Amino acid sequence: MYNASFLLTKAPFLESVSAGTARPHMVLSVCAWGANFYRDADGQASLKNNGCMVEWAKRAGQLVFQEAEELLEENVVTFCNLALFWHSQGSWRISDLHKVVSLVKSRESGFSTRLTSIYALEESVSNWWETVHSDFKLTPSDISALPLDALPKIFLVNLVFHQSLCVLHASIVPLFSWGSGGHSSTARQLSAQVAFEHACTVSELMKTVLSTYPRLSAMPSFVAYVAYSGCAIQMPFMWCLNSEVKERAHANVRANVKMIHTMASYWKFAELLKIHVRCLFSAYQNNPTTLDDEPKFINPTELTSFRINATFARASILEFTGVLRPKGHGYVKPGEETWDLGIQNDGTGGGRESDTPDLDAGQSSGITLSHRQTGEALESSRDEHEPWPQQPLVPYPPAPLPLSQPNISAVEPPTLDVFNSFIDPDMLNLFSQSEMPDFSQFGNDLFNTPQVATPTANGDPTTTMVLVVHHLQCSQSERIPWLCEELGIDYELKLYQRAPLLAPPEYKALHRMGAAPVIQDGNLTLAESGAVIEYICHKYGNGALFLDPADPAYADFLYWWHWANGSFQPAALRIKSSQDNKSSNDVMTKFVKDRFNNAMDGLEQRLSDNEWLAGTQFTAADVMVVFTLTTMRYFVPYSLEQYGNVLKYLERIGAREAYQKAMSKSDPTMELALGSEPPKNPKM
Repeated sequence: MYNASFLLTKAPFLESVSAGTARPHMVLSVCAWGANFYRDADGQASLKNNGCMVEWAKRAGQLVFQEAEELLEENVVTFCNLALFWHSQGSWRISDLHKVVSLVKSRESGFSTRLTSIYALEESVSNWWETVHSDFKLTPSDISALPLDALPKIFLVNLVFHQSLCVLHASIVPLFSWGSGGHSSTARQLSAQVAFEHACTVSELMKTVLSTYPRLSAMPSFVAYVAYSGCAIQMPFMWCLNSEVKERAHANVRANVKMIHTMASYWKFAELLKIHVRCLFSAYQNNPTTLDDEPKFINPTELTSFRINATFARASILEFTGVLRPKGHGYVKPGEETWDLGIQNDGTGGGRESDTPDLDAGQSSGITLSHRQTGEALESSRDEHEPWPQQPLVPYPPAPLPLSQPNISAVEPPTLDVFNSFIDPDMLNLFSQSEMPDFSQFGNDLFNTPQVATPTANGDPTTTMVLVVHHLQCSQSERIPWLCEELGIDYELKLYQRAPLLAPPEYKALHRMGAAPVIQDGNLTLAESGAVIEYICHKYGNGALFLDPADPAYADFLYWWHWANGSFQPAALRIKSSQDNKSSNDVMTKFVKDRFNNAMDGLEQRLSDNEWLAGTQFTAADVMVVFTLTTMRYFVPYSLEQYGNVLKYLERIGAREAYQKAMSKSDPTMELALGSEPPKNPKM
C-alpha cells in the first residue's frame, strides 16, 4: 500500500499478525507484493520463482472478493496491494513505458543503434496513440468541457504519450538533456524539433488546466515532473533571437513553473522540483546558447555545444523520480535528496557512469551553484518576461522534505498517485532488502506491435519524422494524403478551407506559386503534384508505386503517369471554357470537346481489360488521374454515364482502404464524386 500510512502502518500490522487478528487476505496480499522484492542469500527471487507469489495473490483475491460489499479498511488495503501486484506483473501492459526510461538511460556509444531503438519505440508508442479514442486526446479547447473527475486521468494519459516521445528524442540532444555532446547531425536536429514540439504542446495544455481546473490537488505528481522536464527543453529558447519563439518559450516556462509551484503544496517530490528548476534556469542563464530559431531552423552544432558537469541533471530531466535514485537502485532517504543537481566546477562529475556527461578535461562549466546562489541568480534575472509565479520563493538552504504531505487545511487532501507507486520509503521498510524491481525485465509489450524502424531508401530512419502535407480542401492536393496512406508513412496533415473559391492567403504564402499541393519536409518546401508524388515515393517509399524500367509495363506506366496532368486535366479544364461559351458552333469549342472526348475514350478503352492504368499494378499514375475524374467535377461538371469501365474503375478506387482514410481526413464533409453524375452542388 503506497502513500497510505493512514490505512496500513508497519507496527499495528505486525502486531495484528502476531496476535492472529489480521485478515488472511490482507496478509496474503502483503506477502505477494513483498515477494516482488525478496531475494534469498543467493540473490534469487525464490518466492517468485517457485510460484508462491502468484498463488498468494490469487488466494488473496478470492478471499477479499467474498466480502467485497463490506467497506472495511483491510479490504481497501488488499485491493490496492493486489492492483499494484498485478500491475507490476504486466497485467496492465505498462512495461513499455519503462522501456522508454531504460533507453534514455543508456550511453550513446553506438549512436546509429540508439537512433534505431528510439524510432522503433516511438513507432510503438505512436501506434498505441492511434488506437486511443479521440475523446481522450486533449486540445486546450477540450479541457473546459470535461467532467472534473475525469480530467486528471485523461490529462495523465496525454502527458504519458507526449512525455514518452519528448524524453526519447531529448535524450540525444545535449542542450536539452545535459548529456554528452558527440557529433552534430541532422538526426539530432530532427529529434530536437520533435522534443520541442511535444514540450510546447504539453505547456499549452497546462496553461488551460491552470486557468480552468479548480482541483489541482487531484493531479498526480507525474504532472509536476512533466512540467519540470518541459522547462529543461524550452528554457534555452528564452534567449532566442526569433522574438516569436522567445515569447512562446517565456510563456510556456511560466506556465510550467506555476504548475510545479502549485503542486508542491500537495507532493513533496514537486517541492523538490521547485529547487531543481531554479538550478536549470541558473545554468542556462550563466551558460547561454544563443539560438536563432526553433530547432529545425538552426545550426545542429548549437544543440551539442552546451556543456555543464552536473551529476544528477540528466536523470532529473529524463526519468520520473530518477533523481531520487542516485545509485541506480532503491530511493534516497527523506532529507538526503540532492538540492543542486550535483553541479560541480572540477570537471569530474560524481554520478553514475550512465548519467554523467562525458566531458573532456577543461570543458567543465566552471560554475558552482549553492542553494542560496541559485535563488539569487533567479531573482536577479527578473525582467518583463519573468517566468516565475509571483509568490514567495522557497528559502535557501531548504529544509529537508517532510515525510508526510503538508497539512494544508484550505485545500483538498492529496490524491492517490498512480505514477508515484514506488517512491514511498515507508513502503520499502515492510520488506527485507529494500530493493526496487526492474520492470524492464518483464518484457511485456504494451502496444502489441512489432518494434521495427522504418528506413527509407538510403537507410536513414530520421527522414520519416517531419513530412507536413498542406491540403487545400476540395482540390487536387487530396492526392498527397492518399499517397501517404497508400505508402503507410507518417505525415502531419494541415487543412485549409477555400476563401471562398480560391486558396486563402495563408495557403498562398506557403509557396510562390500559391497553388495546391504543397508539402514541407524539414527545411524543404515543394509544390506541383507530380514533383511531390515522385519525391515522397522515392524518399519515403523506396520507389513504391513507380515501376522499374525492367518491368514490362514500364512504358505504359510512364505514359499514363504523364498523361493524367499533361493531357487529361488540361482537356477537362478547357471543357469548362466551352461550357461557358455561348457559341457552341465555334471551331475552337468543337476542338476542345473532341480533345476531351478522345481522352475519355482512350481511358475507357484502357480500362476495358486492365484493372489499373499500368496493368495489374496500382501505381502513382492512378493516384494522379482520379482527382480529374472525381473532385474536379465540382468545378467542371461532366457525366461519366457512357463510360462503364471508368465507373467500375472508380468503384475499385473507392473500395481502397487508403483512399477512404485519406478522404475522411482531408475532406470529411465532402460528398465523394465517384458516381456517374457530377456533384449536385458545384463550386463554380
